[in-house]
Amino acid sequence: MQDTSRVNSYDSICRDLALRTGFAVVFPEYTLAPEARYPTQQNQCYAVVKHIHSHGRAMGLSQSAFAIVGDSAGAQLSVATIIRCVTHTPRIAIKSQVLLSPVTDTVTSDRDTRSEFTFFNGPLLTVPFLRKSICAYIPNPADRISELASPRNISPRNARRQPPTLIVNSSADPLRDDGVLFGEILQRAGVDAVIVTGHGQLHDSAVLEATRGGATPRFVVKVVAGALVDALSGGEMGAVDRKVGAGKRKKGEEEVVVVGEKKKKRTRTRKRDM
Repeated sequence: MQDTSRVNSYDSICRDLALRTGFAVVFPEYTLAPEARYPTQQNQCYAVVKHIHSHGRAMGLSQSAFAIVGDSAGAQLSVATIIRCVTHTPRIAIKSQVLLSPVTDTVTSDRDTRSEFTFFNGPLLTVPFLRKSICAYIPNPADRISELASPRNISPRNARRQPPTLIVNSSADPLRDDGVLFGEILQRAGVDAVIVTGHGQLHDSAVLEATRGGATPRFVVKVVAGALVDALSGGEMGAVDRKVGAGKRKKGEEEVVVVGEKKKKRTRTRKRDM
């Protein structure tokens, strides 16, 4: 498995998204659990978005065109960050979110899904490991019922305020049904939510170096990049002046994709290679 404590573990997918979209990619490396626990990681991710919203122009970044991408536990943080963006001041509009193999339920008792039962012992990701990780991250079971901790507990009001969402699941993954069930909640709330499942894929296959070179993971990255381009380069924001479209935007500014991942703790900005 990858060393998920280092930003280099996600260099490939961040580079792919930057090159395929032409957008800046901001990578929050939040503090690891159990050194820090809920809601520290959520506070840090929200602080990154808020900082770019207030000061991004000084770094050549848009202060208004955001999308958020999160994988696994980082997808749980992505949803929580968006809830904070729409409920706190200043209001920060997120144009799109992409969730890869998302954790959407941190309640560890009486809510097992069919995919957790089927893939209890993997391959790759196991339910005992998930439960151990959740206990390290959110040790108090009472905290896990919050919509910020378990996106599947999202309030109807905040579900309606989620942006257009792409959820990519892997078929051989205990978290498969987490993604499906959360996507269905968004769909019932009227959100443009697309749910896709990669046949024969393991957890995080589009991210892990050992698997992301396969045909399906490569296609997933293309789909994700296309969704981000559609969300950030159309309408009032102007299209990106690349092969994917041509339009107007403020000179020297790049739209921003904030990538959330499993457990990180610094902030790194990657701009498009020129």
